[in-house]
Amino acid sequence: MEDKNKKGRLKETEDLYVQVVVARRKILGEDHPETWESVKELALIYRYQGRFKEAENLYVHVVAARKKVLGEEHPEIWEPANELASIYHTQGRWEEAEDLFV
Repeated sequence: MEDKNKKGRLKETEDLYVQVVVARRKILGEDHPETWESVKELALIYRYQGRFKEAENLYVHVVAARKKVLGEEHPEIWEPANELASIYHTQGRWEEAEDLFV
């Protein structure tokens, strides 16, 4: 019973984050740090659900957006890049994970 409840709560959380991402993109724009944070959190929910491809796509987007606005070496890139590397690692994509971890 607990597992079913947990899955239901993750779905509810996902639905809320989707709404937040849509609203922040509309109000703040794609390149706003709060938009990136919401996209990153949605990616984390997808990761918890085992939806690795969807999570990967969002993390790739966040890393690219932050690099574009903040520069290649900015510390704000490290966290989503690390999450993306973890997804690659989970999937056995060792070289891609290593590139990001390094």
